[in-house]
Order: sequence, then C-alpha cells, then structure tokens
Amino acid sequence: EERFSGNEVFRSMMREAPTSDPDRFYFSGGLEPLTNPEIGSLISYSRKLDFKTSMYTNGYMLTPKYLAKNQGIWELDALRLSLYGLDEPSAVAVTGKRGSYDRVIDNVTNYLQLKKEVQSNTKFGINFVILPQNIDSLFKLANLVCDLNKRNDRQGVAFITLREDFSILPEE
Repeated sequence: EERFSGNEVFRSMMREAPTSDPDRFYFSGGLEPLTNPEIGSLISYSRKLDFKTSMYTNGYMLTPKYLAKNQGIWELDALRLSLYGLDEPSAVAVTGKRGSYDRVIDNVTNYLQLKKEVQSNTKFGINFVILPQNIDSLFKLANLVCDLNKRNDRQGVAFITLREDFSILPEE
C-alpha cells in the first residue's frame, strides 16, 4: 500500500539525517498527522534515533482509543494542538463542523488525564490563530488554559503559541 511505502520513506529520511540537530523532525499538516494510523510507530522510531519530535494536530482524532493504538504519541517531546475557536459557534465558523469544539476539548481533557497516568514527559501546548473576529477572545483562551490546568493538577497546558493569520490583508 502507498501508506506503508510513504512511512518507509519517512523512516529512511530519519535514518539518513544528520544527528547534529535533535529537533530536526516534527509531524504536522497539510493533512492532519493523526490520519496516519502508524504515526505512533513513526514517533517511536524517531525517538530510537535520538530525535525529539513534536506534532501539530487539530486534536479531533486524539481520542483515548486512538492513543491506546498509538502509544508512541506519549514519546513526543511536544504536542501542539491548534485550537480553531474558543466555543462552539467560533469553532464552527472556522471549521464548518458542528460539535468539533466540544469533541476537541473532551479529547484534550482525556489526553491530559491519560498523559498523567502514563507519566509521559510530553509538553502539551495550544496554538491559537489570531483572527480579526477573535482578537477579543484572548482572555477566554487564558481562562480555558487555567481551567484545563486546574483539572490536571497544573500539569496540563505547558505553553500557548499565538500567531496571526497570514492571509489577512495589511489594512485588516
């Protein structure tokens, strides 16, 4: 299958890469990395080669069932979740998918609890794209992070990254 040959290309790149930069590789989109059912084994493979990998995800598939099948995710150096809204209406406005906000927040809550149980050292963070329509919601983001951290003995969200939407015109 093409998926298996593609993953072997990734493994080959990791084997042949210079080892001078342990942060050389990360898994991110174009296409959501969790759609690769072998992502856990790729992460484990990179770790065996002493690479500290990070992943960028939308978190939609980051369910307990998925994590059970992909134990390598616990070996990530960092997991960065791109949050596309701070409530259901704002998430639907960006993703067009109803229920996505609640699902992602449930997944994050479960992930953080499981992370604590398996004693993973993965740093977890939230990536938030600042759009003109959500600039006033940064306090809501801070409150969400505080809530997630309270639920997880302050071992939840280790960092927040903010970035602008590069498609916005300068006058906006």
